[in-house]
Amino acid sequence: EDGRVAVESVELHVIEHCNLRCAQCCNVSPYLADRALSVEAVRATCTRLRSALRPDVLKIMGGEPLLHPDIGGVLRAARESEVAPRVRLFTNGLFLRSMSDEAFAALDELTVSRYASAPVKDDVIAETAERARRFDVVLNVKDVAFFSTVLVAESRSADEIRAIYDACWLRHRC
Repeated sequence: EDGRVAVESVELHVIEHCNLRCAQCCNVSPYLADRALSVEAVRATCTRLRSALRPDVLKIMGGEPLLHPDIGGVLRAARESEVAPRVRLFTNGLFLRSMSDEAFAALDELTVSRYASAPVKDDVIAETAERARRFDVVLNVKDVAFFSTVLVAESRSADEIRAIYDACWLRHRC
């Protein structure tokens, strides 16, 4: 159509570190230094992406993106880039109360991974749901009871590797 490749989604990891230290983090955030993309780097990356891809959704991820010192600016830059018609932020939800109106205004969707090991309190979810309604943001709360095995310290047999792969919900996206 316009020479760009149509894809379901593109993930943009705007920050590498996280406030949690989940042993099986699929983004290996517990092992990474505290580092965040600048708003200008986000804008430049989105511009490059837009030249080659036509995603349905731009996923803003981390680490924990709500730790970004200017998450509102990041989301505004992502929205203004028009790289995708929908912008979705993924968070563990522990900093939802600090999320600015600017950040909500730049979003279409907000996905909260509610980890059993560090659950977001019900009242925070209720407050977030109200803010999401006010800004016309789709709120998805995903309960995560356990992690898939992503990192292993020791060698595994071919059968063990196959079992890990078969049980991995991310296998269709990697």
